Amino acid sequence: MYSLYKKDIKKIDLSPVFNLLPVKANKYLHKDREHYKLLHYISNWFEGETLLDIGTFLGASALSLALNKKNTVYTIDYKQKFKAKKFHPYPVIPIAYDATSLDENEKFQELVSKSKFILLDITHNGKDEMKFYKALCDLKWTGVLLLDDIYLKRLGNMKKFWESIEETKYDLTDVGHWSGSGLVDFSNQIKII
Repeated sequence: MYSLYKKDIKKIDLSPVFNLLPVKANKYLHKDREHYKLLHYISNWFEGETLLDIGTFLGASALSLALNKKNTVYTIDYKQKFKAKKFHPYPVIPIAYDATSLDENEKFQELVSKSKFILLDITHNGKDEMKFYKALCDLKWTGVLLLDDIYLKRLGNMKKFWESIEETKYDLTDVGHWSGSGLVDFSNQIKII
């Protein structure tokens, strides 16, 4: 069982990652309406597991997950253009895959299958997220999926995608990202408190 105590999330200190990121990313870590504290909190549910950050960008999400050094964190840049280069000394392994083509890449599918947690932060058009979500369903995946920007309107219909999800789900926007954080419980083990 994974328990999520919302009041404990705001107390998390992310200062260990501040100096590892470019100034552009660093400014996001200081904001309360971002999902980095939530990511670090969730990473502590696991020990010795594979955690995925799909959508590297500047690396802040991967580093927030990797503060718990008991897991292996892979960050996957779906655009295959790494902007985040500086992950040392945290155990983050950068990889380039097309995250919208899970069924076309056997190595990526294997990595997803063995993961216990995935942050999906890709195109925000709702269509690519739906494709990935359906691939997880087809795999009969049993982990925890966190979706970023579930209420973002500018690039597509993320809200429609979020509303279409049939698995147990939780809106964690109040302790996550300002434009929406949705947790999908494929594991059936989460308790929100």
